[in-house]
Amino acid sequence: MRGICILLLGAMMACSSPEAVEEEAPVPQEEEGSSIESFGVSYVFSDSARLTAKLKSRHVIEKEEDLGEGPEPIHYFYEWVELEFYDENGNLASRAEALGGKFRRKKRLAELAGDVVLSNLENETLRTEQLFWDARIDSIYTYKPVEIETPDKIIRGSKGLKSNSSFTEYSIFGIQGEMEADENFQ
Repeated sequence: MRGICILLLGAMMACSSPEAVEEEAPVPQEEEGSSIESFGVSYVFSDSARLTAKLKSRHVIEKEEDLGEGPEPIHYFYEWVELEFYDENGNLASRAEALGGKFRRKKRLAELAGDVVLSNLENETLRTEQLFWDARIDSIYTYKPVEIETPDKIIRGSKGLKSNSSFTEYSIFGIQGEMEADENFQ
């Protein structure tokens, strides 16, 4: 009796080959607007084999969307996003963090949104709600109000900012704040 049970078990196992199991498994169908979800993602940007920036996120969803200029892959960042900029020698020059954002691959345009903080090596810190990085021209900007804290002052801009990616040369629009003036200034 024991031999018959083992024989039956062996016959049942022989009938279910790995190929049969694979054919029965459902295969997701690609639909218009489908997406790819990834976790712990890093993007590396370079120019002439020189590292220029790194973009990292804990949770990314990539979708193909048409924003008026034809289909384009858009990467949406959730939970946290970090953007690091490097100088011509490959050293870290500035670093931005935000709650989320997105990256338009065709335009090479990144948007950081929600509690954005950008800092440079000169102990200057920018705070805003939205910040864009145009990778084509290596420029960062925002149209939202900004607050920049330097070692000796706080500067506010009600109409945004434009800067190089190392955040060392910038223009503030709608400027407000305390500034030192020469005593002979009239």
